[in-house]
Amino acid sequence: FLSTTTLITSRPLYELEPMTVIIDKEHDDLIQDHYTSHSVESYEKSIFYSQPDYVNFVRDEVWQFFGITADGQQAEKKLTLLDVGGGTGTFTKKLTGENACKGIVLEPFLPENTDCMKGGELTFVKDGVEVFLDKEGDAWRKEFHLVLVKEAVHHFDPKQRKGVFEGIRTDLVENCSPRTKPNFLIITRPQYDYDYPLWEEARRVWAANQPPVEEIADDLVQAGFCDVECKTVTYPCNVVLENWLDMIKSRMWSTFSHFSDEELKIACDQIRDGFRKNVDGVSVVPERIQFEERLIFITARSVQ
Repeated sequence: FLSTTTLITSRPLYELEPMTVIIDKEHDDLIQDHYTSHSVESYEKSIFYSQPDYVNFVRDEVWQFFGITADGQQAEKKLTLLDVGGGTGTFTKKLTGENACKGIVLEPFLPENTDCMKGGELTFVKDGVEVFLDKEGDAWRKEFHLVLVKEAVHHFDPKQRKGVFEGIRTDLVENCSPRTKPNFLIITRPQYDYDYPLWEEARRVWAANQPPVEEIADDLVQAGFCDVECKTVTYPCNVVLENWLDMIKSRMWSTFSHFSDEELKIACDQIRDGFRKNVDGVSVVPERIQFEERLIFITARSVQ
């Protein structure tokens, strides 16, 4: 099943002691090491991004929220989408399609080898979101009409987030004609109410580094955006258990970069044992597991 529902804040699934998010050089170095240690091939082979049905589902949801059609007939002039934190542009290429729109990828950790980034109507900019704190920018800032921040907003410095949003809005106002559809979309995940099989310490790290949706939405409003809405989009996942554990051990998500190899091994053993069942007196671990992917789509418009 697939469903789209309005996000309703409820009691967290896990009652955890609060952790303080510290944005400092050590934290920044950890995040940089995480992203530079993974190649484009490793990301494309991960559980989520290696599944065409899942990727196409997310693409179609993004198209729907932006009002983009695959043939680019949504506007007289072909729109250009800015993908903030878009990596090597693999998902951006899915969005631009054959003729849907043009794309600009803003990514601070672009690899030296750009062979993987060839093809499609994409422009790559190696820089961080701090660029939007400057009123004056390079030419590419005058070229985009839509902005996507997919699975990256939790890396924004909370103290700078509103300022970054203000810079993005200023550029959008200057670049865009008034439109009824949103032109800014953030895709993130819940701070607590998720369904992934994790262990307690990982949930604490996740919660400490995943900003509440309400804070993100409030920063958008304070930055001048209008029609700010939050929706939860769900997708049923059925994955091989050992593949899920391999994703954890390879630190595919930055959450897992906070743990040593030994800690990750112990955690994976705990997760595996949690799925273990007694079948006719025999201890059995299932080959596959099911859980629900929950993505939060935060949409906004730059012009009323």
